Formats: sequence, structure tokens, C-alpha cells
Amino acid sequence: THICTNMSEQFAEGDHVEYHPVGGAMQTSTGRIDRIITEREHVGAQIVKASDDIPRYVIVNDHTGKETAYKLENIIKKI
Repeated sequence: THICTNMSEQFAEGDHVEYHPVGGAMQTSTGRIDRIITEREHVGAQIVKASDDIPRYVIVNDHTGKETAYKLENIIKKI
């Protein structure tokens, strides 16, 4: 299990979070962190370029059930 920090908050697999979807401007969504990836991986139809220094958080959206990989800066807080 990976744990990463956004300012003073830590996020781990299984955490329920509020986040900014890509292209969502000020809109927010909620979901669960399914996994944290640290290497190149397919997520849905996308190839995600992640690393130990720049991990990506695969979040399953509460409303759509869709999983998408996000950067740490997209995650606002645990809820």
C-alpha cells in the first residue's frame, strides 16, 4: 500500500476523497482511491505515465463508477 501526502494530508488506497476532475475547472467530484500507481500502466483506455516521484491515484467515481488516474494536486481532501 502506498501513502502519499498533499500538503498536510496523506492519501492511501481505500480513502474516500473529494477531487477536481480533469478539465472540471472548479467542479468537484467524490470517489474512492482504488490504487496508487508508480509506473506506466493502462487505466481504462488511457496509458498513464506515473513514477515513484510522480504517482497517479486511480479514483473510482462515486456517481459513475468510472476509474480515472489523477495527479496528487487534483485531490482536495479525505471525506
